[in-house]
Amino acid sequence: MLGMSKQIAALEISNREFRLIVGYVLDNKVDILYKTKRPLSVPFKDGDIFDIGSLSDDLAKINVVETESEHAKLTININEISLILPPYGLNVYKSCKTTNTVSPVSKIDKIDISNALALVKKERLPNPNDELVDIIPNKFIIDGNKVYVEPPLNLESTTISIDANVYTLPRKMVDDMKNSCEKAQIKVKKEIIAPLAVSYYASS
Repeated sequence: MLGMSKQIAALEISNREFRLIVGYVLDNKVDILYKTKRPLSVPFKDGDIFDIGSLSDDLAKINVVETESEHAKLTININEISLILPPYGLNVYKSCKTTNTVSPVSKIDKIDISNALALVKKERLPNPNDELVDIIPNKFIIDGNKVYVEPPLNLESTTISIDANVYTLPRKMVDDMKNSCEKAQIKVKKEIIAPLAVSYYASS
């Protein structure tokens, strides 16, 4: 069954506990294999981690988890996770960037979308102590001031503009949480801010 879709693990860390959920997507349906909620040995306040070593030790206990299904007992190795970050110190900025399309026939390709996103990503943040965690496009604009919510792939245009929200969190908090995961031998594949995980990522 697991060979039909890649296993996905999400880890959420808050002030007093962490939550792990492991599952997979099959036929546009999420099937949960395992979930747990455990207290932190050393709680922290508003994302200010007092003891990285203690948090790392807590997380190391979920490197290997076991659960029982209807047919068998499963052993799951947690090597890679999507890290769900708490919204402490969250800042949201709006950014609008424009780039020329690279196609000789002016057809919008995925690379044009990537180039526009890269311009947003390179923009200097107002607060130097913040770290960019996510960019979520609001709309795309092409020649003739035509507006699209989804990337307008294969349409003709000499330029493409992106209007996006840029989400940032305090760099120290993000680094401390990522370092705690890495010390626990857990690779952070992606960081997601908790409210966005519910609203935006749930839809996809």
